[in-house]
Amino acid sequence: MINWLNFIFVSSSVETFKLNTDILETNLINIILLICLLVYVLGSFLKESLTLRQEDIISSLQESEKRLNEANQRFLEAEAQMVQAQILMKEIQNQTQTTKINIIKSDFVQARQNMEQQFYNSLLLIRLSEQQGLQNLLKIMSQLAFSEITILLKKELSYEEHSFLIDARLNCLGKQK
Repeated sequence: MINWLNFIFVSSSVETFKLNTDILETNLINIILLICLLVYVLGSFLKESLTLRQEDIISSLQESEKRLNEANQRFLEAEAQMVQAQILMKEIQNQTQTTKINIIKSDFVQARQNMEQQFYNSLLLIRLSEQQGLQNLLKIMSQLAFSEITILLKKELSYEEHSFLIDARLNCLGKQK
């Protein structure tokens, strides 16, 4: 490359640089022709290559935009599904809460009914026991009173009075029939 520059610039021995104006010696015409030929030949190739590259870039951008739009659409659908899932989850939680409350209420009502039934059963048992106790007490008192009266009557009544009472009692029984 230094040689090439030597053709264009000729240096004198020591002092300064001078421009070499000899066109043939510097091959300036050949270089210009070569550059024009390269621009002409490579220009169309570069234009075609750049055009293809531009089309590739544009198609890549369009495809990227299309994928971006599809991704945005899927994102929006996923958001909508998430909102629906949250709504469904809230409904399930509300139903679960309602079910819990109903179960607790029904358990409470059932327990209350069971307790009331047990209370009434206990009350009936107490009344029955009371009645049986009273009957037993009456029976015992009747027996005691009868034995007391019998003892008393045996001590105080004579045989004739005793016979009279028995006859009177038999007459009362005969009239009842």
